[in-house]
Amino acid sequence: MKMIEGVGVLVLIGICAGCQQPGGPMGKGGGKKMTGAEFVAQLDKNNDNLVSAEEFDGPAEIFAELDANGDGFLSEDEAPTGPPPGGERGGRR
Repeated sequence: MKMIEGVGVLVLIGICAGCQQPGGPMGKGGGKKMTGAEFVAQLDKNNDNLVSAEEFDGPAEIFAELDANGDGFLSEDEAPTGPPPGGERGGRR
C-alpha cells in the first residue's frame, strides 16, 4: 500500500508539473500555474468540459482521489492546479 501511495504522490507531482504553462520556471513566463479550466481543456477529448476516467492520463487511484463528488468525471473545480498538499516530496533539487 505504501508503494501505491508513493507512486500516487509522484504521479500527482508529475501531473501538476505538467500544469506549468510553456515558459514556466525554465523559460520566460514566470511559472504561471495552469487553471482548472486549462487542465480540463488539455485532457477533454470529447469537448464536454469534463475529464472522464478514460480521458485521464494518470492512474485510476489518482483519478478517484481527484473526483471529489464521485460522479466519474473531473470538473474544473476538481482539477489539480499545483503540487499536492505538503509540497513536493522526494526527487532531487
